Amino acid sequence: GRGSVVNTSDNLSKYDTMYQHCLAISSESSPNSISVGIRLADALMKEHHVCRANRFMRRVLEVSRRVHGADHELTKRAAADYARYMKRYVVTVVDQGRQYHFEALRYTEGGTKCVVRGPIIQPRNEDSEQIYIMPVGQILLGVGIPVVVAGLRYSTDLNGKVGDLRSWVEEAGCFMVHFEDERLEPRPVRQEYLQIVFEMPELEDATDAAVCSKGSRERSSSGSDRGSPGPTHDDTSGMLTS
Repeated sequence: GRGSVVNTSDNLSKYDTMYQHCLAISSESSPNSISVGIRLADALMKEHHVCRANRFMRRVLEVSRRVHGADHELTKRAAADYARYMKRYVVTVVDQGRQYHFEALRYTEGGTKCVVRGPIIQPRNEDSEQIYIMPVGQILLGVGIPVVVAGLRYSTDLNGKVGDLRSWVEEAGCFMVHFEDERLEPRPVRQEYLQIVFEMPELEDATDAAVCSKGSRERSSSGSDRGSPGPTHDDTSGMLTS
């Protein structure tokens, strides 16, 4: 029935409102704020707001670890979620068009190849997986991956800009990229002009508002919101499979 359908956009709005309320009545270091912050980060991930989610989640983890300690239950929850969000999943198409899921680890050989681990079989057992080096043209990105634009000959102002892959535009054969810099409108970009972001770059002042909760920024007296984003909330959802 209709009541069983979860609207992830509504969840995002709900948890954002709840988090702002927590900040208004206490602080970002209170257990309630951290608990709601963890849920807010998850809601952001499910809506593919990956860059913002992971910068914010890093902040939540840093605060929880500093105030409550590494062994606190909330800190352990935040650390586990943050580690999961850091994963970058891709698909490879090989013989007879068969598709395999891998975790991308880093680029090598000047960015022409990618180091991957897999293939991933659910339930996942990383000990049974192997490391491969694949040409970048052999891997397909998926919705829910943070990217940086590179190599555009037109719209060169987009080169170097970081954003999220939030949807696949079938008719154009492109991903719709939503940029951290809110001055930029979402743009369709072909995969050949996109590179996976494995480590989030430092924020520019102009993009700060696009990334972190307003209340979190106002109550933060020090520390960076640098983080590493990742894919959607489970290991293989959001993959480009066609």
